[in-house]
Amino acid sequence: MYGIFRRFIFFTLLGLSSAVMAQDETKEGNEKGFDWNLDIVGATFLGNDSYFGESESFIGANTDNWTEGAVELGITGYFPLGNGTFFAELSGLVSATWGDDPSGLTVGLDDTHDADFEQAHIGWRSGDTFSSLDADALTLKAGNFDYLVGSGLLLADATRDGGGRGGWWLSPRKAFRESFLATLKSGAWKIDGFYLQGEGRRDVERVYTYGGDLEYEFANAGLNTGLLYFKVPDQKVTEGVFRERYESLSLRGDWAATDNLSFGGEYAYQSRPGTHPKGWFLKGAYKLNGTSWTPEFSYRYAHFDGDDLSTPGDEGFASAAYGFTENGTWFQGEITGGLVLDNSNLKSHMLRLRLFPNNDLVFNIIYYDFKLDQPNIFGDPVGSTDWGNEIDLSADYPIGDRWFLNGVIGWLNPGEAATNWTGGDKTWLLGILYVSYSF
Repeated sequence: MYGIFRRFIFFTLLGLSSAVMAQDETKEGNEKGFDWNLDIVGATFLGNDSYFGESESFIGANTDNWTEGAVELGITGYFPLGNGTFFAELSGLVSATWGDDPSGLTVGLDDTHDADFEQAHIGWRSGDTFSSLDADALTLKAGNFDYLVGSGLLLADATRDGGGRGGWWLSPRKAFRESFLATLKSGAWKIDGFYLQGEGRRDVERVYTYGGDLEYEFANAGLNTGLLYFKVPDQKVTEGVFRERYESLSLRGDWAATDNLSFGGEYAYQSRPGTHPKGWFLKGAYKLNGTSWTPEFSYRYAHFDGDDLSTPGDEGFASAAYGFTENGTWFQGEITGGLVLDNSNLKSHMLRLRLFPNNDLVFNIIYYDFKLDQPNIFGDPVGSTDWGNEIDLSADYPIGDRWFLNGVIGWLNPGEAATNWTGGDKTWLLGILYVSYSF
């Protein structure tokens, strides 16, 4: 069924391209046309003492050094339909990992690369169909597509990477699969209704969910608010694997109090039979505008409930399809969150200094203090809640409109929980060089 849908999109795009070229109207911004896009990303990792010096005994391989890469080529077509615009997008993505990464998913595998379709959707934008609303107030979309809610705490990245697919840290696949999204946006309001399918970062099995998101912007107050609800029903995902239902309701807000001072946060309440996990964060930032390098200081506290192994229920917060939107959000720490832990059973204090030497270059200095909510890691008792402290230094530098460079050095000092889990007590050091090209 899905293969038929992808072929339908392919031939739809082919037909759109032929029609557009016949009418000689292919420039972006016209009512009809098509656009190609190419994204190439790569990262190499040079480390020391991964898993605190015990990677070979803990996961079966030396995971200090490895390399990842991914290429995505896509085409988008659009054509007038009624008073609106019909559009379709199709892209193919190939990714690979060379060497064993700390996820452990590549250990013992000969092939750690894969190619598949990423974007594969059709849709319609309303244009001026509804005269009482803003232009393109209604958008309908079906197939494989990206979808981000808020800061990406719960819905952002819905396709698993790593292992035989490669690209664990890069996480190039993000699309929700065989899904549907309806968006109504006009004035200060934005309302989404969705049916989504995805895997999440560590889940092999695909699950489905449905729900909606409501956003309202208090423009004069500099306040953006949102309310997200979704339900994952009871479902048999594969033979012998049953996923118990849960519901999630979250309230979020971002407030630019002044030109210098901002606050943000989100509180998510989840419900599954017999338990009610919670996850939340609060953050604040202050920027010294008008000073050299324009320093910005920020602090964030995040808490995600963990499972109490002494009870029959699962109290662990379901991190769903969380994803990356900026440094520390929501892969908390280049080593801790980027490679090892997820956003369940975790508490963190994050202090960040961001510096802007010029309009392009950005420096980040981030300190994390990590604690577990319950003294276990992925169900393994560890006798402590002290995971450790991490420091990440990074530099971001765009080169023109197409190239982007990022360099990172991270240190993770283990706490008692990390040492008890892995058997190692050395400081984990990691250097990362990332480059991307977009066309």
